[in-house]
Amino acid sequence: MAFFSWDEALSSYVDWSTIALLFSMMVMISITQRTGIFEFIALWMIKRVSGKPVALFFWIGILTAVGSALLDNVTTVLLLVPVLLHMIKQLNLRAFPYLVNVIISSNVGGTATMIGDPPIL
Repeated sequence: MAFFSWDEALSSYVDWSTIALLFSMMVMISITQRTGIFEFIALWMIKRVSGKPVALFFWIGILTAVGSALLDNVTTVLLLVPVLLHMIKQLNLRAFPYLVNVIISSNVGGTATMIGDPPIL
């Protein structure tokens, strides 16, 4: 069993550019959330599906898959989950099935293009 020092582990085995990218995306989502755009999109989508849970489930899956094909999976999930959680709260629905739908749709949509799910070289 090999042991590494903290310095060696943090300098050699942590991909700091990935950590910085994810941190930056989370900061951008936090700032964007203050503008109210997520609530606006959530209410717009609720009106489009007339508040029907099955239609919402279907359309959030399609939106996630298309988003993951055009963006990377993490970005798509970070953008859609706040909208989804607001919609679920407004409609008084359980979050679990919708979040699983987002996860599966993100993975399926991400495999459609090289952008959505970049291969590791």
